[in-house]
Amino acid sequence: MTPAAGMSERRERRDARAGARRDWFPLALGVPAALALALFFVVPVGGMVAVSFTGAEPLSSYARFFASAAATTILRNTVLVAAAVTVTTALIAVPFCLAVRALPPLAGRIALLAVVTPLWISSLVRTYSWFYLLSREGVVNAALTGTGIVSEPLQLLFNWGAVGVGMVHVLLPYMILPVANAVAAIEPELLRAGRSLGAGPLRLFATVILPLIARGLATGGLIVFVLAVGFYITPIMLGGRGNVMLAVYVDMLVNVALNWPNAAAAAVILVGIVAALLAAAAALSRLRFARPAR
Repeated sequence: MTPAAGMSERRERRDARAGARRDWFPLALGVPAALALALFFVVPVGGMVAVSFTGAEPLSSYARFFASAAATTILRNTVLVAAAVTVTTALIAVPFCLAVRALPPLAGRIALLAVVTPLWISSLVRTYSWFYLLSREGVVNAALTGTGIVSEPLQLLFNWGAVGVGMVHVLLPYMILPVANAVAAIEPELLRAGRSLGAGPLRLFATVILPLIARGLATGGLIVFVLAVGFYITPIMLGGRGNVMLAVYVDMLVNVALNWPNAAAAAVILVGIVAALLAAAAALSRLRFARPAR
């Protein structure tokens, strides 16, 4: 073998080893994240699923859940409240973000900062604030009775209205931020073009603005709904024991009834709802934004 051929062979082996290292390096970087995911998510969820099958029969806990009128009512209420909160936050976020867009840049940044600031405060503290605002001796009832609008304090706590108000307050930033990003990305030329073609404010919103911010709305709606179906602190404080959501029901099964298989089954159903929603959103996203084949 000539010296040139030997050098060429050694260079090829060195390049092959370097290529192998490049192929394995991204996988090695993902090992810590995979271990953390397995330790803090896969193992606990797997244990919960296993406990849900430890009843008299493998599916007996699930059968009891769906056979119980109280459990199915709680499941229905959880989904309906989460959907109502999602719609309400969207109805608030869209005009707010459009108004922020119309502000001078500094004022717009201050307005968005005011939205983000409550995220630094515990949801427990924010829920307590609503508890004292809506109580019989709270600010709202004091204002109503002081102005003579009502003769005696109203029962504003321990109902679905109080739960909805508290959840909207806590979850509103999660809707505003993605919608604000979508609104900020709208090109001003598109709005001017729509106005020049004779579109009024409502038609401009329906035909130009809404389609352009639809993805931001979908992202915010998905985040808010997923967080809302698993809410615990706000429903138990503002709704009481008479207005129970699924996370509160799981807590009652664990700490009051001491029925771990039924609690695990209810928790698995909750996780299943979230997983199904995320899978549907991913499928719709791929279908909507996939490029047509050439």
